[in-house]
Parts: sequence; structure tokens; C-alpha cells
Amino acid sequence: MSQCEGRQWKRWRPSRSRQNVKGIAECLETLAAVGAARLEMERAATLAGAAASIREAIASRPAPFDVAITGRLLDRTKSTMTEKRWHRTWEKGRALDSVAAVAYALENQADTA
Repeated sequence: MSQCEGRQWKRWRPSRSRQNVKGIAECLETLAAVGAARLEMERAATLAGAAASIREAIASRPAPFDVAITGRLLDRTKSTMTEKRWHRTWEKGRALDSVAAVAYALENQADTA
């Protein structure tokens, strides 16, 4: 796990408060951007879809500076995938609840350390 990823998940606690769920969405967005930067397209799309679903559920929008940073990487990722593939992996992420999304984000972490 990279240092950035490690810092994101050290803060996570299994609570369902709105603020904590917002933090989970922020972490997932960050990790989606990390995946995009590493050219892990499906991982990036899945994590981005999960983050979007969580934000929709709590009626929260990302900060403009977060969109500027992660959006550029995710747009590049989206442009390298077919629309059908992007939509399929995005929806896979949207179908995950916050606990499942965190578990997915942590999968294979030893492989990326």
C-alpha cells in the first residue's frame, strides 16, 4: 500500500455517521485517482462509482479542488475505456455499500505496496 493510501485508511473507523461516510467517499475518490494514475482502469472506475453512490446517498458533493485533481485523472481513465466497459465498472462500484467498497479498496493491498 502506498503512503498516500495508508494515510487515507488509517483515519477510517467503522461508524455510520454522515461525516464518516463522507470521509469514506473522499478516501475512495482519492484511491480511484491513485488507481487511475497507476493505469488500473477498472479499479479506478469501480472506486469512483462507489464514491459517487455514497455521496448521492448522503447528498454530498466533492469540493471543487478535489474534483479538479481527481477529475482530470478519472477523465483520462474514462477516455481509455470503451463507454460500455466504463459504465459496467462504474455501476459495479455503485452497487457496493460503504463496507463492501472499503473491502474492495483494500483488496490486494500487499500487491501494491
